[in-house]
Amino acid sequence: MTYLRSGKLLPWLVLASGFVATYFIQLAVFDAASQLQQSRFSYHTREVMLRIEQRLAAYEQVLRGVQGLHIASENVDRGEFRDYVANLRLENHYPGIQGVGFSLIVPPHEKIRHIEAIRKEGFPGYTLRPEGERGFYTSIIFLEPFSGRNLRAFGYDMYSEAVRRSAMQQARDLDKSALSGKVTLVQEAGQQVQSGFLMYLPVYRNGSPHETLADRRANIVGWVYAPFRMNDLVSGILGEQASSIDYEIFDGENATPETLMFDSDNHTSQGMDKSLFHDTRRIDVNGHAWTITLRSLPAFEASIETVRVTATRLTGILVSILLSLLAWQLAARTRALKQAQDMARELRESEAKSRAIIDAIPMPLALNDEQGNITYLNAVFMQTVGYTTADISTQADWWLVAYPDPQYRQSVAGKWQSNLEEAKRLNSAFSPMEVKIRCKNGSLRTFMARAASLIGGFAGNHLVMLNDVTERRAAEEILHLHSNIFESLSEGINLTRASDGVIVFTNEPFDRIFGYAPGELIGKHVSTLNAPSEKSPEATAAEIIGELARTRVWNGEVRNIRKDKTAFWSHINITTFDHPQFGKIWVSVHEDISGRKQAEQALLESNRQKDEFLAMLAHELRNPLVPIRQCGSYHRSAGAGRTQDQVGAGTHRGAGEPPYPHGGRPAGRLAHRPRQDHSQAGNHRVCRADRTSHAGCPTAGRKKGPPARGSAARSSGVPARRPGAALPGIVQPDGQRHQIYSGRRKDRVRGTPGRAGDRNQRAR
Repeated sequence: MTYLRSGKLLPWLVLASGFVATYFIQLAVFDAASQLQQSRFSYHTREVMLRIEQRLAAYEQVLRGVQGLHIASENVDRGEFRDYVANLRLENHYPGIQGVGFSLIVPPHEKIRHIEAIRKEGFPGYTLRPEGERGFYTSIIFLEPFSGRNLRAFGYDMYSEAVRRSAMQQARDLDKSALSGKVTLVQEAGQQVQSGFLMYLPVYRNGSPHETLADRRANIVGWVYAPFRMNDLVSGILGEQASSIDYEIFDGENATPETLMFDSDNHTSQGMDKSLFHDTRRIDVNGHAWTITLRSLPAFEASIETVRVTATRLTGILVSILLSLLAWQLAARTRALKQAQDMARELRESEAKSRAIIDAIPMPLALNDEQGNITYLNAVFMQTVGYTTADISTQADWWLVAYPDPQYRQSVAGKWQSNLEEAKRLNSAFSPMEVKIRCKNGSLRTFMARAASLIGGFAGNHLVMLNDVTERRAAEEILHLHSNIFESLSEGINLTRASDGVIVFTNEPFDRIFGYAPGELIGKHVSTLNAPSEKSPEATAAEIIGELARTRVWNGEVRNIRKDKTAFWSHINITTFDHPQFGKIWVSVHEDISGRKQAEQALLESNRQKDEFLAMLAHELRNPLVPIRQCGSYHRSAGAGRTQDQVGAGTHRGAGEPPYPHGGRPAGRLAHRPRQDHSQAGNHRVCRADRTSHAGCPTAGRKKGPPARGSAARSSGVPARRPGAALPGIVQPDGQRHQIYSGRRKDRVRGTPGRAGDRNQRAR
């Protein structure tokens, strides 16, 4: 209503009303012209349908004349047929028809005689086509004019083809003309091939009845027929009408590309919806249906009477414009009076809206003018920074309180001015800069500072925006610290996606441990890291993954493999957690323990050697008299005058006796003694005297406890030890045997308690 009172909307309403009225008026005029053109189109449609029906009826009459010739003559020969058809002057009176012919039924038993008879008429190459054995034959024996294309049909068996046979059977059974479906005539030579059809009339044997179906089938002798090429036929029927209307003829009731027989403009009817006028009709010719579609072409549509439509349209537009200009002039005075009031009100409203918008923005904002005054601070600015316009009325006041450090203040002010001048010069956006501002409460906060011109080119007032990024920078520093810690770890760390076992991250120590380049393991399956053992790498990975699925954690030692195929041992700790990007993942911490494994192996070997030595030493210390007896026996043998060779061979006492009870070698070349009830220690076995001994041991059969005085040597049968002789049965090197032997002598001298002391007393 305000616009109506001010007169602003009135000219536009007048103009719009004039255009609308003009539109509907010219529509009415156009509809009247279209109705007239639609009537013309409907007339053309009916005319085409009538012409087609009349032309087909005329062709039927031609065939009935040929049928009458066969009825009137007992036997029509080739000359009579030619003369009759020639008198019809088909090419002049019946355009589109290719000829008139007669197809004779040839029983199978008369096939050979029939061929010979036709050949005798002067056609030596005549035969029935297509060749082959059939139960029923027909042959085109007459076809006029008998020249050009029609020569190809001579001798053709039309009954052998399904579409022709159906029409021939219909004509025979109904005793009336019948049309075939869409076919390609045998007259077509392969160039400019057209769709075609045939019309048949039955010829029965003269004087025979054919009132019933059985009579007709029994007395049929052949068919007179006419072949048609569709393009030639329809062109003769339509004439020049096909230039403004598109005609399409389809065989049957379905309009499909397969059934299309004729198209006047060689385009399918897909564009029918775009035509102003179109129609579909069906005609029936002796029981056979054709579907005919018609649509208007641009030439026909352009003939619509549009002069009045154009005149109406132009008149309406001009009248509408004149009326709107008149209304505009009448409302000009009112608009001039209201313009000043509207501008003042809009200015006040705009300023109030701008301040409301600035106050509603959840970001510290300030307005500066060209003189360096701060004219406005929004509420968020005062809440975040703490200063008001009373504290910072100018930019100079702001620099002093916000940046108390002179050096930092100079740096920020210089960069701010540089960015502002660049934005003015290039008429572009102000480049944001990160600053640290001292708030009124003494806290130091980080802001991303920006400036925006309210007019353009930073002329006049400009808006300063501060985006508080203090918390974000703190979070980024924490993330950076965590990243540095993560990358500086000596342990190798990788992240594996739990859903498919694919590695999604590795740190630098992990790549170095496994010998891969950074990022090379990303995307590989975790089983790639496992070395083959009793289980395959896939089985090892599956076992660990199964444990993780149950408990979400796993730790242990795994034999891994590097990129260069060298195997090593790792200690692994795996934990499961949910990652925001990859979903459930496994965090694996790998420590290369190859050195520790080698040290443990060396320690086990050292302990084994120590246990072996201590076990042997304990055996000798528990049986001190055994080596003494062996050495004594050796000395007695030497004193009895045996040769050195005999001593070396271990012979003593008498022939056939063993040199030593245990079957060993002389003291100078002592054999290793077997152990009866000890575990294997290296490649040596040691016999312990405090347990049940084997038969070869000098202590075999002895009971524990001190023996009777003077009976030790006699019961054992071992000769007394010669001073300085080596102790048999000790497998240590010569230096160690000497130390052990010397220690035992000292024990005897000092009277060390124990088994050795008892033996020393008995010796005394």
